[in-house]
Amino acid sequence: MSHLSLRPGARILDLTCHEGELVEYFTHLGFESMGLDPDLGSIQKGHQLHPELSLYQHDLDNIFYVNYFDLAIAFNPNSFWHDHPSLNHFRIKNALSALKEKSIFLFKSPWARDQELENLSLYFSEDLFRMEKQVVQDLVKGESISLFILYKK
Repeated sequence: MSHLSLRPGARILDLTCHEGELVEYFTHLGFESMGLDPDLGSIQKGHQLHPELSLYQHDLDNIFYVNYFDLAIAFNPNSFWHDHPSLNHFRIKNALSALKEKSIFLFKSPWARDQELENLSLYFSEDLFRMEKQVVQDLVKGESISLFILYKK
């Protein structure tokens, strides 16, 4: 996370917020945070746990903000990834469009998607972003995971 140098009040979008745990964390740190998730049950539970948070059930294929957020995250791969690569590329493109210039999209990838993601430059202009991949240890599950960092230019 040393790559993140967010100013106070920065806008953060959690694209797979589940019940809003990370939205609560970032809001507590003073960031303007919003969470989206396709699962209505998760959003309803999140509203029960955190009624003050901006949590919305939303189709991730239709991002409704453009050039608005300073950081987008997607740490719940089950909510974000489709089985078809072209739909994943579409979601990544939508996430990037929600970001301001010189912002970051940080997401977790299931291992099965690593090769697909490493070839993103085949689908997008390299003028749009720069990508890094880091393999880190998931402290909760005790397994290695891939974190991809897309820097929007």
